[in-house]
Amino acid sequence: MLLRSMLRPFPFLKWAFALPVWIYCLSEVRGQTGQREPFDRTACEPSDNPQALRLYEKAMKEKGLERKKLLAEACKLNDDCYEAHFQLGLIYVREQEARLAKYRFEKVLRLCPDYSPYTYYWLGSIYYGEGRYRESIEMLRKVVSYKGEKAFLDDKDYFEAQRLLKQAEDMVELLSKQVTFDPRPVDDICTPEDEYLAMLSPDNSVMFFTRKVPAPGTAVGYKEVFMQAINNNWHFDRGTPMPPPFNTVFNNGASFMTADQKYLYFVMCENNDISKCDIYYTKRDGLGWDVINRPPGINSDAWDSQPTLSFDGQLMIFSSTRKGGLGGADLWMSRRRPDGTWETPVNMGPVINSPENDLMPFLHTDGRTLYFSSKGHKGLGGYDIFYSRLDANNQWSPPVNIGSPINTEGDELGFFVSLDGTRAFFTSDKLAGGRGGRDIFTFTLYEAARPEKVRLIKGRLEAEQGEPDGEIVVKNVRTRESSVIRVDHEDGGFVTVVRADDDYLLTLRKPGAAFSSQLIAATDTTPLATTVRLEQKELRKGQAYRLNDIYFDFNSAVLNPKALITIKAFAEFLKEHPDLRVAIHGHTDNIGNDADNLTLSRQRARAVYEALLEQGIDPGRLSYDGFGESRPIANNDTAEGRAKNRRTEFVIL
Repeated sequence: MLLRSMLRPFPFLKWAFALPVWIYCLSEVRGQTGQREPFDRTACEPSDNPQALRLYEKAMKEKGLERKKLLAEACKLNDDCYEAHFQLGLIYVREQEARLAKYRFEKVLRLCPDYSPYTYYWLGSIYYGEGRYRESIEMLRKVVSYKGEKAFLDDKDYFEAQRLLKQAEDMVELLSKQVTFDPRPVDDICTPEDEYLAMLSPDNSVMFFTRKVPAPGTAVGYKEVFMQAINNNWHFDRGTPMPPPFNTVFNNGASFMTADQKYLYFVMCENNDISKCDIYYTKRDGLGWDVINRPPGINSDAWDSQPTLSFDGQLMIFSSTRKGGLGGADLWMSRRRPDGTWETPVNMGPVINSPENDLMPFLHTDGRTLYFSSKGHKGLGGYDIFYSRLDANNQWSPPVNIGSPINTEGDELGFFVSLDGTRAFFTSDKLAGGRGGRDIFTFTLYEAARPEKVRLIKGRLEAEQGEPDGEIVVKNVRTRESSVIRVDHEDGGFVTVVRADDDYLLTLRKPGAAFSSQLIAATDTTPLATTVRLEQKELRKGQAYRLNDIYFDFNSAVLNPKALITIKAFAEFLKEHPDLRVAIHGHTDNIGNDADNLTLSRQRARAVYEALLEQGIDPGRLSYDGFGESRPIANNDTAEGRAKNRRTEFVIL
């Protein structure tokens, strides 16, 4: 039911026959009502069999099956009777018998190619439906060449030929640009049951999806279960049902989780009625998920579904059939206000939306790459996957078709991408290798379609006492650009996204608090989802505070270049607090000779001291000393403990 509620308003196109061929054959009607005929009697010499011609003339005075029977007899009597072949072709068009219509029109094309533009019109349409796009283009170009003299071609059909010609040319262009595609089902998640409406959390730690399982005794014989599966180095478990309040009343799905894993947005249809689908959310607390609510200001009296959010939960993009769109379902966007309500949703406009349906958006964690499915943009048929990028002026670029063979003449839906941009996922019931029914497939996404390379930083500000209430300043070391991110005052959590190829320094900003920072280096080998910890401690005389990321080469007092980034930030902190006097203290672990460790610790403390002087700090405000291994703060019996003991601190004097 939930899957139908996502898709039922937007039926999938089945390419059993090209769209123009479904149109009632107006040309035949015009030929019978005294209006201009759709063919030129003078284009060729009449068929040379008088008996066949008489049957043809008699047939044109009849209707229905009698006409069809007489025309078939004329063709049997004389296979060169192109007039009868043409009329039979029109009948088969009306009956949606593409193969038989093609046979008759190909006969006319061989016998009398200039007899009617509709010979080319219908052959071009049929070839398009068969995927023979180059042949379709050849036929349809003949049709539009009648532009100067359209005595035998209706205006509506002429413009329809122009439209289909453009589509065929687009198809040739798209199919000529093949991209790499190696789909395989996601192991363990995929079963003989249906799995669909999947989505990864922004940090890739968990996949949410819907599984349809048998439910004997129910009205429909099955139920849809909202599931979660844990990612262990890209090996997912089979999945477990989401706990209450999920899976309790109506079907849930089409979900999206914020990067801090505190908010989960999803779709629910009241009474499982497809006309009453709305977006909901719930917040995680210490005991589990809180009550379900509608996000204030988002939903309308129309179909609202398929939400995707920025990593921080401040921007939502979703699909809706509400009033004010460009046609069918459109993509809309809204920003979250500080009080938790949402601004009035805004249509994303004609660059993104088309007159057809635009569905299932996915905003990557980079915040600048949007993927979605559409019927209205240049595509291969059905719903194709497209991507658009946010430019420097905060404008979305024209959508790009993700290419063949990823896109096909069928429907490609439910597309999303991993944090590092290399893995793509979508749902299909047509690809080989599936486990049964609808399955979630993954493949390596080719370079040009990947999002920007980013690093997701999840952190925690730990307050010495009371609630954490500082701000985190994120500075790009290369560009010197800074931004401030919000800290959750309940648990000190914060989250941000940075470019993967730049160094960033995260620094606490709070009046009266000690300096605390952590460097995120582009060369770090840590995962793309990085966890950091900052401390919020009050400045006190005699208190020691650790300077993170002060690194030296082995058995050396030469500062690593990364250490200078933190030292420069600490110098700025001292300039903002001109009354502070501090001592720099060096410490080591217990590996090596005691005397050597003492000497090394003093040399390293002096190196930091001199680096601060170079940053313009008055030497009267600074001193330094080293204590070797004499003041451990952790057990030296473990590598982790020794790492904590190898530290540089500043002490308030």
